[in-house]
Amino acid sequence: MTDKNYNVVQTVVPEGEALMPAGTSAVSFSCSLISEDAPDVVIRFMTLGEPETVEVR
Repeated sequence: MTDKNYNVVQTVVPEGEALMPAGTSAVSFSCSLISEDAPDVVIRFMTLGEPETVEVR
């Protein structure tokens, strides 16, 4: 994570695992600055087949 001047504030360490079949799945990350306080962060998991629920903790 960085502040608005791109200085590192904290290193984010992912937990758990995501098992997605090669060639049929994708992960997309985007971040837009909406205000000076906090960015709008979007992470998309795109898969084929039966849907699964992804929980944010």
